Amino acid sequence: MQMFRQQWGCDPRDLPAAYMSRDRLKLTRLYYEKYGRGGTDDVTWSDLEMDEVFFRINHTRSFAGEQILYLQLHEPAEEEELSFFENLASLFGQDEEGRLLYEYRLNDLGKSDESYYLPVMLGVISDYVPNNINFYRCLQLLLVSFLAGMIVFRSALWGGLMISVALINLMIYIVTKAKMEHMFYALYNICGILRFCRFAENTWPLSESSVLDQVRFDLELLKNTERAAGSFTAKKKRHLMIRDIYSQTTSGG
Repeated sequence: MQMFRQQWGCDPRDLPAAYMSRDRLKLTRLYYEKYGRGGTDDVTWSDLEMDEVFFRINHTRSFAGEQILYLQLHEPAEEEELSFFENLASLFGQDEEGRLLYEYRLNDLGKSDESYYLPVMLGVISDYVPNNINFYRCLQLLLVSFLAGMIVFRSALWGGLMISVALINLMIYIVTKAKMEHMFYALYNICGILRFCRFAENTWPLSESSVLDQVRFDLELLKNTERAAGSFTAKKKRHLMIRDIYSQTTSGG
């Protein structure tokens, strides 16, 4: 909170981490390249040195805020949207505690490089169709069958077959997990954004509620996704905690 207070009104280009904003500009552009509707063309953008304008006003606290700011500079908002933004900015300019609270919650989303790929990954996830489901189920049945055969007949042949199928299952799991790790990280980011939306739903500072109504409508549509993503990230966090504890224990021993 003290850092947020100190940085209020500063030129973000003078802050210690300013170079990071420049280094990840290509990542910041991904949202605009995926969902932008045209707006300012690249030649005009370059002639006006709009990248410098972006760096000058980039006080964002999250990867999502940074990407949306970049998009909005390319695509000027309608008068109604500008009026809404002015009202929100004016309110937070007067309400320091409310502004700090929102900054704190947005800062939770972070700006890790992987997060900037979320716009791309949303398309990948929506188009993803699992392949070879029947093949995987056959492998599972074979594993169970060979295990049962080894127990019933107590034969080395059945044991060897079971070990072979188990190794095949393990290799498929490792390869598939590596390919889908980026999708798991996308779910983690989605869950973070949905958490912030729930927070905003309960603490909305403006009497004007059209944006809040849209947020509530979207949250209702995404409630199953929110539940699934929340369950996944909770399991992932427990797994990472166990791994870290194990790592510390073994290194300490």
